Amino acid sequence: MMTGSVGGKVSQAYDYIEGVFSELEEFSSRLEDYMTGGFDKRLEGKITAILTFFIKVIGKSEKLILKGRFRSYLDKAFLGADEATKGMVDELNRLIKTEQQKVVSSTYASVKIIQRDMAANYNALQEGIEAAEEGIRKDIAAVGEDIKGDIANYYKESVSRADEQKLEETLKVPILSRTIELYGEFKRRLVPGTGAWLRREAAYTAWFAGETSLLFIIGEPGSGKTHLATSIINEVQERFFHNKDGGPGVTGPIPTAFFFIRESDTQLLNVNEMLKALAYQIIESDPLFRRHAIEVCKSSWNTMTAEDTWKNLFQRYYQEIATDASVVIILDGLDEAPKADQEIIANILKPSSADSELQGRGIQFVVLGRPTIRNSIPSKAENSTIKISRDQNRDDVERYIDTMLSQVVVLEKLKRFNRAAAEVETANLRVKISQQSEGVFLWAQLLLDHIKSMDLDGIKNALSNPPKNVTAMINGLLERLAAEEAEDLDSFRKMLAWVACSRRPLFFGELLLIMCLPSKLPRLLLWESLNNKFSTMFRLNMPDGFIYREEEGEDLESSEVGDTDPQHYNPSHVYLDGPSTNLQNADDSLSSGKGDSELSNEGAETKLKAEGEPLPHRSEGDGDAEDDSDDESSVESTIESSTDDSEEGGVTGDIQEDNFSDLLENILGDEDLGFLEWELFGFIESLEEGQLKTEVNFSHQQFRDVLLQNPPDPTSAIKLDLADCYLMMAISCFDILKLDSWSSHDMRILPVLLDYSLRNLAYHLQKVEIDVLADDKENAVRLIKDIYWLFHEDAGNQIYFQFLYNNNDLWADLWAVWIPSNMYSSALRNILKLAGKYQESFDPKELEWINQAASSAKSLFRPWMTSCARFWLERRGHRDPKMFDKGLHYCYFLHALDSMVISPYI
Repeated sequence: MMTGSVGGKVSQAYDYIEGVFSELEEFSSRLEDYMTGGFDKRLEGKITAILTFFIKVIGKSEKLILKGRFRSYLDKAFLGADEATKGMVDELNRLIKTEQQKVVSSTYASVKIIQRDMAANYNALQEGIEAAEEGIRKDIAAVGEDIKGDIANYYKESVSRADEQKLEETLKVPILSRTIELYGEFKRRLVPGTGAWLRREAAYTAWFAGETSLLFIIGEPGSGKTHLATSIINEVQERFFHNKDGGPGVTGPIPTAFFFIRESDTQLLNVNEMLKALAYQIIESDPLFRRHAIEVCKSSWNTMTAEDTWKNLFQRYYQEIATDASVVIILDGLDEAPKADQEIIANILKPSSADSELQGRGIQFVVLGRPTIRNSIPSKAENSTIKISRDQNRDDVERYIDTMLSQVVVLEKLKRFNRAAAEVETANLRVKISQQSEGVFLWAQLLLDHIKSMDLDGIKNALSNPPKNVTAMINGLLERLAAEEAEDLDSFRKMLAWVACSRRPLFFGELLLIMCLPSKLPRLLLWESLNNKFSTMFRLNMPDGFIYREEEGEDLESSEVGDTDPQHYNPSHVYLDGPSTNLQNADDSLSSGKGDSELSNEGAETKLKAEGEPLPHRSEGDGDAEDDSDDESSVESTIESSTDDSEEGGVTGDIQEDNFSDLLENILGDEDLGFLEWELFGFIESLEEGQLKTEVNFSHQQFRDVLLQNPPDPTSAIKLDLADCYLMMAISCFDILKLDSWSSHDMRILPVLLDYSLRNLAYHLQKVEIDVLADDKENAVRLIKDIYWLFHEDAGNQIYFQFLYNNNDLWADLWAVWIPSNMYSSALRNILKLAGKYQESFDPKELEWINQAASSAKSLFRPWMTSCARFWLERRGHRDPKMFDKGLHYCYFLHALDSMVISPYI
């Protein structure tokens, strides 16, 4: 039993020893960790106590072993016999336990500290994030405000640009540029000092000082009214530019606006357009009026009629908004306006009265015209009317005579040899012309133009028995020119009719083409004729910047237009993107204008086209030009030899058409007509763009009055009947449209040559007198066939529509003619009804459509509807520019035509 007890203790002792050393080993490991990671003061004390205990145990054990008391050591130390040693072991256990507890508490404290630091760091981070977010929000807000400001500014600028664009579209009407051009022309021709007598008139002085608001100046035809108007414009503008701070009799800067009403130009006969042109002139010098005009022009309803435009643009501004503002408006040629328009202008002028007390200058008018405008003068303005008398005008006429005598050729040459004799002759002529003119500007102008190139004997003969008045002077001039053009009088009459009856001044290119038809012979010297022997009657208004220069080295008598290099021709308008139209299968017949005979273009000489390039036009001075073929050289040289002495023959001094046709027939046989048209267009293409766009008009309205007076003057050498003129003009428009060259030439001058015919054909057809036409079989059949070609045949209606592509202005005219009213379509159908009288002249197919179209507007326009659909839908391929164009004009026009009822009304 003793042995078992001892054995149990030994086993416990070993377990105890093993536990002690295990504790020591674990502590050693922890001690290494402490030393690596560091420890605080309290844990350091615990570790020190444990190490001290280890030293004590080791020391006590060493002492027992050294004294031979190892058994006692084992017994006490490990078997528990020694209470002191056991107490030390218990102390070790306690120290280790407290050390571990301390580690746990330190760990907890560290965790708490870490958590606290983390919380602090998190809060700081969160505050930083929030601060950053707030800063970002502020920055974004600031940037947003800047962006909003930029957007607002951009919007304002966009709105402003849109408003400005609307202003331009509303007020910058086409006739504005025409008005400025006329003023520039009159200003260049104005003789310094003109109108000096006007400044001495009490009515003018009162008006100029702002005491009255209305001034009428009345004068007979040719009395120089336009010269006076130009002089007044110059004076008022000079006051504006040189007295901006005011001066004697001047309340401040006064804007000036002017307009020239001309019966010869329908563009200058629209009162609403006139008021818009006046307003646009004012906005350039009055910023406040400009802002007012922008507001008014935002709605097109404000300027829908002349009354609307006057009320909203002018009255509201000068009577309500800026009552102290002023403007001067000069209107020249009121008598040339239609009666209805004269009444509108008279109503506008009524509020202005010469006797009214002016709070400010307001709107001041100067109105010039013939005595027929007296009905437009308000009763209170009778004291503000000035009548141009011959005595008043005499100084101006004499000043004009002095200026023009310096341009008389014979006096200039005489001055080189005998200055004294030249001065005597000049003085004598001045006295005679001044006495005989009796203060009439136009009389002096016509006479001086007539004698400008004469020798002294011719001048004296002309002055020995001069016409007594302007009408007699014009009739005398017409008689002389008719005698000179006796061999080609019909062509001369045709030119006069076109210039007199056209709805606007013709371009030279248009007049040239008209005069070349139907014969298709080039009028090579028309330009020279208008500038020389016809210069008294016609005025050429050249485009700004264009100066025609004759080629150097040419003899004056043999020079001609058209010698410019076609390669240097560079017009601004080029029709390249128009719809493709193949007219090769179109009707090749063109009416010749003489009976039912037709000029066939079939089989024209395509070999002369030289691979699609136009034949070079060679004039008389082109002898050194290199020819393309012997045949062409032969033709050209023969033509040149036939034209050497042709300057005085025909309306343009051209070669006689019959001889020329016979000559070409001998050379080319029956296939010369295609050559003629090709040569004609080659000649036209070789002219300068400025030449082609030069406007041709009478030098004075009195020429038109004399030519178109009703009833005609029996003593007049040339009499024009309006009905005959309109019929001839309608036929000429068809002749132009039916030319084959529109489809075969890549021409850059189409807008110049086709514009008038496309816009005004319907007008001239509507003016044709049906009763007169019914008895004229030749022209009745011709017109009906032409209408059939234009409306029914693909060639005709495609020619009509292809040139409308991308031309909004032309579309607007087309719409205005055919859609809102049946006036023009009814006129056409009335002409078609005459086919029943001459049925033998038409085939069954033609008669079937003609009868349908005569009874129904929808039948008349049905072929046009088909063409509109084709132009709207057809494309030549993916590269066709029309792939990006919806062709809405064609669609709208198609819809409008389709909306017509079956009856003759739209």
